[in-house]
Amino acid sequence: MARPKFDAPPVVETVLSLQFSALPAYSTAHAGWFWKEYLEKLGDWPKAVDAPRLEDQFERFGGEDAWGPQLQMKLLPPSQANRTQIIRSDGERMIQVQDSRFILNWRKQSGPYPSFEPLFEEFHSLLHGFESFAVEAGFGELRYNQWEIDYVDQIKKGDMWQSARDWSKIFPGLAMPPVTQVLSSGDETMSADWRFSLADQRGRMYISLRQLRIPPSNEEVLNITFVGRGPVTASQSWENGFQFGHDALSETFLAITSAEAQARWRKRA
Repeated sequence: MARPKFDAPPVVETVLSLQFSALPAYSTAHAGWFWKEYLEKLGDWPKAVDAPRLEDQFERFGGEDAWGPQLQMKLLPPSQANRTQIIRSDGERMIQVQDSRFILNWRKQSGPYPSFEPLFEEFHSLLHGFESFAVEAGFGELRYNQWEIDYVDQIKKGDMWQSARDWSKIFPGLAMPPVTQVLSSGDETMSADWRFSLADQRGRMYISLRQLRIPPSNEEVLNITFVGRGPVTASQSWENGFQFGHDALSETFLAITSAEAQARWRKRA
């Protein structure tokens, strides 16, 4: 179904992430192999850095659902200590790989947001290279178990809002306390989180709203993150999961934002 587009959306980052069963004996040396022998042949990716490994996540329903933060200590073997972030020369794209994840980030620089469809095509092409690498490296075919798509939007202070009192003008579809009673002045901050099950338990959506100061300018922004995540199953491939998650997030964004905000972001059919 065709959905409206925005010529000036507030999105500053989009993340497409695919999780798979952990590759035994995978190490950062394998990430270097993929980087030099596969990724650099597809474009200009001159920089790679290490980052902490992301724990595996699974959306569970019914009796297996776990509410609230789950705190646990887990010692990882050296081969699982890191993920590798490989950054394109323009800074707009970043590939992240670890023993159980393949991730593509788009990060706003000087160019416009490319929209989901071209990013999804890029992800598919880059993932194919990682799949070929996994076979050559002796890991065999990747066994996918969860898809995830994230959008990070930022709205600068002074652009439709001056304090938390104004946020309902941008997101009238998100139920928040009546801040005129909660806050004694407009200088205070608020944060909020929402969690929703998607239709037929095909995944979940998470929405997180924060007031932040972003470095290096220390500028105040309203930061809102949308996350769609769900399992890869016999009835839902990872490709279908991404499309379903994108549709759910897009539909929700349109439903909770005001007509004034949509006009500001130059909505078009």
